[in-house]
Amino acid sequence: MNWLDYYQKMKYEVDILEVRLKMIKQYEKNLADERSKIENTIDLHSELLRQIQMYLNTSDRIEFKLFKEIVMEGSCVTKAIEKVALEESKDISTVWKYYYPKVKKKITELQTFMIEVN
Repeated sequence: MNWLDYYQKMKYEVDILEVRLKMIKQYEKNLADERSKIENTIDLHSELLRQIQMYLNTSDRIEFKLFKEIVMEGSCVTKAIEKVALEESKDISTVWKYYYPKVKKKITELQTFMIEVN
């Protein structure tokens, strides 16, 4: 192999490596952008969740207390209704009849939203 062939081969390899390096830098930039978007989304959602939780914790409405027990505390519906009825001095059948249907609708909407997001 003469010097000219060797030079051309090395030049070709350097060109390929420069292209690869450029691609890696672009990939790193894209990753940094994606990371920034994800971090911003996490911050935004965390703040919204904190506000919702604070609102639910301070609300006196029976529907919100029932929603909190079912969704946030993870209680089964029957136990949540019994607990809220006891706390609010309401009959269990009253909570089932008048308050649970409203909460069930909101929970269904939330589940539908979560399915669409994922």
